[in-house]
Amino acid sequence: MKDFRGQRKGGPDLSDMFPRVYYHDEEIIIQEDLTKRGFAIMPKGIKRNFEETKLVFEHIARLHAVSHVMIETSGGPTEFLKSHPFLVEMMKKPAMREVMSQAFEPSLGHCISLIKSSKCEDKQEKYELLEKYQGK
Repeated sequence: MKDFRGQRKGGPDLSDMFPRVYYHDEEIIIQEDLTKRGFAIMPKGIKRNFEETKLVFEHIARLHAVSHVMIETSGGPTEFLKSHPFLVEMMKKPAMREVMSQAFEPSLGHCISLIKSSKCEDKQEKYELLEKYQGK
């Protein structure tokens, strides 16, 4: 993150988007407690209103954009992964597969439901494209 901030001098300070990392190794990451900055883990199963949902998606979009800029400024995906080999190894771990599955599967299921009920002309093609990723 420090390298990225250095490359972005003159741009907005993005360091507040990420918790501070106090310690990390191959098995554990100890990060800042974000509740002190007003963040909270919302209980599962409680529906959020439009404003809350919009705020979450705005933050996710910023995070996603930062990752794209970091990849681009490092020379593309291949160069980025060469300079961050721990990401490749981390994604291979069984625990990460479980985390990604818990995050990805509900969203994928919701997208499939939306496509099924849509009036889009090519909805069958889109449905089949997404369906092959379910449970993977």
